Formats: sequence, structure tokens, C-alpha cells
Amino acid sequence: VVSSGIENINDDAFGECKKLSSLSLPATVKKMDYRALKSCTKLTSLTLPAACVELRSNCLDGCSSLGSITVNATSMKAGARSFYVKRGATIAVKNANVYKAIA
Repeated sequence: VVSSGIENINDDAFGECKKLSSLSLPATVKKMDYRALKSCTKLTSLTLPAACVELRSNCLDGCSSLGSITVNATSMKAGARSFYVKRGATIAVKNANVYKAIA
């Protein structure tokens, strides 16, 4: 569980946490930095709070079991390979026109 009040999930915060199977993000999270959850191979689903408006490059890269992502933001900036996850994964977007690529 990430503590309430946290706004950023920093670079490599949970990167390579191979045993991480679930993660609860508080409503206050606005940004997930580079490789924040990279290679969390046991993580199966993730819900991004409405406040989360930026996913930096590779933040979910290598999450090979991640089969479901729910995006609740009304707008979002997404870096290269932000959603590079399991083949056939479902990405549920609650609002249209969410994605804008960032470098």
C-alpha cells in the first residue's frame, strides 16, 4: 500500500519487485516516473486514480502478468512504452481522448 498524500511514484520505486502481486495507489498519486513498476512480473492488475495524469516512459515495462489496467484520469500524458505489458492486456479508459505522447 502506498501512503495517502504521496503524489509521485519515483524512478524505479518498485522496479524489479518480482514478488509484488498487488498495489493500492491512493487518490493523491499524480505521476508515475520512469520504470516505477518495471518488471513487476507478478502484478496482475492496476487501477490508476483520477489524479494520475502522467506516466513516464517504461513505467510499466516488463509487467508480464499485468492483464488489466484501469485509467480514471480525464487527461493523461503517456511516455514511450508506458503501457508495454502482457499481450492481450485490457486497458479500460474511463474517459475519451486520454492519451498524449510525451518524450
